[in-house]
Amino acid sequence: MKLLKQIVGIDVAQVELVCCYAVLSDDLKTFIRTFATFKNNSKGFSKLLKWLKELQTN
Repeated sequence: MKLLKQIVGIDVAQVELVCCYAVLSDDLKTFIRTFATFKNNSKGFSKLLKWLKELQTN
């Protein structure tokens, strides 16, 4: 399976960010890999960026 795209969906609320990480494969199927919740503040944004860097594939 070859990955075509990495996808992040973010539901923004006043208190938290609910995030979903998925990938699109070469057969055009979407696979949800994981999800996480972060606080909607600067510390939460930093944790979100760290989480995304850890998930990023080449």
